[in-house]
Amino acid sequence: MIPLPYKILAVVVLVGGAFGAGYKKGTDAGEVMVQQAANEAEMLKIELEKEQNNIKEKVVTEYVDRVQVVKEREIVYQNAVDNDLKGKYNLTNGWVYLHDASVLGEQLDPQKTTDDTDSIVKDNQALGTVLANYSVCLQNAQQLVSLQSWIIETKASVDKQNADRGLDISLPDMPWKKGDAQ
Repeated sequence: MIPLPYKILAVVVLVGGAFGAGYKKGTDAGEVMVQQAANEAEMLKIELEKEQNNIKEKVVTEYVDRVQVVKEREIVYQNAVDNDLKGKYNLTNGWVYLHDASVLGEQLDPQKTTDDTDSIVKDNQALGTVLANYSVCLQNAQQLVSLQSWIIETKASVDKQNADRGLDISLPDMPWKKGDAQ
């Protein structure tokens, strides 16, 4: 007959061995699951980056095309100012000062705005400057439209990937999104 302390020791060794084997198997399974999750996350990242590149290429192409149209029209308008309009009148110094101050966002000096003496700036020269300023504004507007488009398309792409995975994670709607009535 086996003495009691050896029986207890044998049971402890068996239980410890079973625990160790189970722990090792569970750890291995856990590592496999973690690796699978990491691989899935990497694949999603690659898909999202690919989609982002497609969106970026589309948006940049549209932006470049739109800005090119604005620049071409500016050239046509400037040619019309330079060739078709002859400067008839000199603008007043007050007009020139008010224009320049408004472009720079400066405080107005009432004395300078009321100066009605003729400046060296002709009316057609001022129109050319205004047209150039409008062109810059239109180019900036196209840049903002393109940025908004990129944000909307990126949001849709991320929302789609989340929905495909069964996740309900979505960003709030953009208030400036096309088609919103506000």
